Amino acid sequence: MTSRFVDQDIRTDEGFEPVAYPDPKTGGDPWTIGFGQTGPDIVKGSKTTLAAATAWQTKRRQEIEMQFDKLIPWWRKLIDIRQDVCVNMAYNMGVHGFLEFHEALLALQNGDWVEAGAQLLASKWASQLPKRSKRLAAQIVSGVRA
Repeated sequence: MTSRFVDQDIRTDEGFEPVAYPDPKTGGDPWTIGFGQTGPDIVKGSKTTLAAATAWQTKRRQEIEMQFDKLIPWWRKLIDIRQDVCVNMAYNMGVHGFLEFHEALLALQNGDWVEAGAQLLASKWASQLPKRSKRLAAQIVSGVRA
């Protein structure tokens, strides 16, 4: 199982925004609110509360875990700290975006933590989120929550 820290780590990494903000790349869609919530109902001017955003974030994390159980069932053999990293990344980029990390996933499945961490850091994602990626890669390598 993921650790008791996974939701708080995601919330810290995503940050809370009570008012929708535009995608930095497009200056518009997709609009984001709360702890990284997007979707057709999130538009310019949308607002949320901390309680609503927290509930949505928890539900989304649970959905990611269920998708992983179907798509990469071996992920449950990882220790909770490494599971947290997988969920955190998928929360940020979507499950299918996370599944594009073919070499990192192969290294994770084979228990090659150094290679898995290196693959995470060699990605475009890491260049976009350097602090987050370095911390998560270190957790993969060490098996210890950073």
